[in-house]
Amino acid sequence: MSRHALPIVVFGGSALAPLVIRDGFLLDSLVLILLWGAASGAWNVAGGYAGQTSLGHSAFFGIGAYSTALIATRLNGSPWVALVIGAAVATLAGLIIGYLSNRLKGPYFGLATIAFSQVLLIVASRWRAFTAGSGCLRPGRRPRPRARRRADSRAGGSRCWPSPSPPH
Repeated sequence: MSRHALPIVVFGGSALAPLVIRDGFLLDSLVLILLWGAASGAWNVAGGYAGQTSLGHSAFFGIGAYSTALIATRLNGSPWVALVIGAAVATLAGLIIGYLSNRLKGPYFGLATIAFSQVLLIVASRWRAFTAGSGCLRPGRRPRPRARRRADSRAGGSRCWPSPSPPH
């Protein structure tokens, strides 16, 4: 049996889970488990194998998430294409920041990574014209299933999404 068989089965099963599981709570839990698993794997590589204490992982995650959201909302792009572009932008930012900060050793590396993360947090929350600040990005008007519109209107709707259209 291959050494990579278990990860392939776990991640393959996780990718197919939304086709079988319809419970929102279980899907949310699965996404969070995989997200924290990826974060711990990244921490293991940086801290365990490379011996560097990186405190800036959230910055690269934020760059990818903001890039994806901005492309999908501001440019009305496909979320799937935006996801690939967001991952590429985060990878590019990671390469640039990694090239600059990997020359530092010990606590200086940790300070540089957390400083980068904090600078991005401030830029993202203060540059309201571009990132919508600490508010939310408002996507363009897209049709939603009728049942979803009713559920949103009963719950008061979300301020980040367009208000439901009146019934005809």
